[in-house]
Amino acid sequence: MGRKRLWDHLSGLQTTLNQKPWLLAGDFNITTHPSESSTFDGSQRLSSDSKDFLDCIQKLSISDHVFSGPFYTWSNHQTENFLARKLDKVLVNDLWIISFTHFKVEFLPLGDSDRCPSFIQLNKGSHSPPKPFKFFNFWARHPQFLEIVDRSWREVCTGSPQFILHQKLKKLKPHLRFLNKHYYADISLRVKEKKKKLEAVQLVILSRH
Repeated sequence: MGRKRLWDHLSGLQTTLNQKPWLLAGDFNITTHPSESSTFDGSQRLSSDSKDFLDCIQKLSISDHVFSGPFYTWSNHQTENFLARKLDKVLVNDLWIISFTHFKVEFLPLGDSDRCPSFIQLNKGSHSPPKPFKFFNFWARHPQFLEIVDRSWREVCTGSPQFILHQKLKKLKPHLRFLNKHYYADISLRVKEKKKKLEAVQLVILSRH
């Protein structure tokens, strides 16, 4: 009943949002057709829950946006009794498609999660987000770790306490990257390479053939 109330509530927004471009995205925890499950063999019928969801989609005049990446967005991560489903969607109306011609949707590999994260980009361009900094706990066990941190932290910074903290952490990053590269054979790069191999396998498994 909870989901049915949600679909009814969303359907009620149709008159308000009909003349505006809008997007509805996330994990709906429901498929719109039996073929969105890896167990589909052609004999399954549309469930009543799926019918309710489809009815909501039709009332809102929205549809699943074209996407790249794996077809299935959820997996039980089991070798035996493997199950995967397309539970995540990015639904848009016609005005959205007209208004955002460079809109891009991509589902990324599972990684160690049971769900594929979705990447939504309004404008496809060459800009790439800054690389996140990862701290490895084993760095702290290196005999020179405290000395490196202390030496970097002693560098003078001026400004508000928040700005000073930000600057000190920023100055410390290259020193820790140097520690990682020269004493741990750049383990972050090796982890990244292994992760890419894992994601490549997951993409094959989650792609519908």
